[in-house]
Amino acid sequence: MCKWEKVEAHEYRAEFQDPEGWYRASVKLDGCIDMQRAYNVPFPRNDDEDEDMADTMHICDIDEHIERLIALRDAAREHFGDEWAMKGEE
Repeated sequence: MCKWEKVEAHEYRAEFQDPEGWYRASVKLDGCIDMQRAYNVPFPRNDDEDEDMADTMHICDIDEHIERLIALRDAAREHFGDEWAMKGEE
């Protein structure tokens, strides 16, 4: 499981990054999240100039997004059966 560390805080948002540096997120007071995942190498700590090395997702309903990911996981398990494994569940 990923542990998030607070990196920076502003009046209307907070910045978080996982300790391994592969994910970071800007969580806004309005409930929306800008989440980034690094491509080939982890992000440098506290560096905003490397956004071109990441995919960014803008999520405003995190619960709906989680439900969609769970449904996708369940559909893949149903299709592939026990041969399909999730990384980290071993």
